[in-house]
Amino acid sequence: MEGPADSWLSLRQAAALVGVHPSTLRRWSNEGLLTSYRTPGGHRRFQRKALQVLIARRARLRALGGLEEMWAQDVHALIREHRPFDVAGRALEAAEATALRDYGRKLLAQIGRAAQGRYSESELERSGAGLGRGYAAWARQHDVPIEQMLAALTRVRRTMVEAALDLTESVSLEPRAVGRLLRQVHRQLDAIEMSLIAPATDSPAN
Repeated sequence: MEGPADSWLSLRQAAALVGVHPSTLRRWSNEGLLTSYRTPGGHRRFQRKALQVLIARRARLRALGGLEEMWAQDVHALIREHRPFDVAGRALEAAEATALRDYGRKLLAQIGRAAQGRYSESELERSGAGLGRGYAAWARQHDVPIEQMLAALTRVRRTMVEAALDLTESVSLEPRAVGRLLRQVHRQLDAIEMSLIAPATDSPAN
């Protein structure tokens, strides 16, 4: 270990700094959610800088109101950066993107509510089907082939999954909490894609 002695903390010191029980910190370390090192005597040592990053991220999680809200914010940022719906290398104009942003907000909100147990599976499927019809109508309006829409939604799905998995590592969340979120991501996107490739209708998104 390199650096000043006070940059490395014992298990109890680290737990006190983060504000959790030592057994919780030990479990996070065992599960690979938080890096620690062993002294020659077998005692764990945690880097203060890494713990401070963890504290800041967990504070953000609380400030945003929970896992689903933090995940949705991260997904929004990634989608703005990677622009999965830009068609054939052409950036979407503002007017073209308005409906997509609205559908995206609905999609993230519905997944979040489902992960919190506020939607049944049938309700989630219906909402996904409605969004799928909305995406299909947008594609027809802008002469975008369904294949390109499916490719864009695949990129959206990948972004959502990566954002959820990153939370597991960066905030030391329980894997099963992220697992619930990921299950709803796949259920909602499956319903959207099935509706997207169904015979065209003019029904708007729910």
